[in-house]
Amino acid sequence: MRSRLSNTNCPKILQVVQAKFRSLNCDSCDKNFGQFKLCEIKAVNRSLNLINIIYKFNGLLDNTSVQLQIFKRASGWRPFLYDIKFELCELIEKGKPYVANLLFGYIKPYTNLNQTCPKQPGFEFKMQNYKLNMELFRQRFPIDAGEYAVNLKFFNKQLLRFIVNGSISYTNYKD
Repeated sequence: MRSRLSNTNCPKILQVVQAKFRSLNCDSCDKNFGQFKLCEIKAVNRSLNLINIIYKFNGLLDNTSVQLQIFKRASGWRPFLYDIKFELCELIEKGKPYVANLLFGYIKPYTNLNQTCPKQPGFEFKMQNYKLNMELFRQRFPIDAGEYAVNLKFFNKQLLRFIVNGSISYTNYKD
């Protein structure tokens, strides 16, 4: 006799993970070094939006470091997890440091960055139609629901050249 298992009496668990970009700001601190041609959050529907950024470098992109800071909103913005500084070319060419490389892996498919560095004057960095996949992100970075901010400062030859910062709202509904 064959046994049949049934779970028709068990409640179904519905899990909806939603991450939505709330803000995006791009500031050129040195217009001679480069300028933003595009910096936008594009609404697709009520629950989905995408990021598009285009930055044209007028100067040589070498000896460039990035400071990455992540914040969580809790009675104001509080430092959360990471505040690291790294060399951009070392990240592009060698995948170092490890944490920055993990985070870079989520945006790289949406960019035109390849394995070469330095970038020559006239290079346009493009990040197009970037959609944050929170389920994939949480596989490596288990975070709670809430509002988070990312602040990226780009330095060339130790001078601040441009800043990109933005925030996301992350919800994890369970019924």
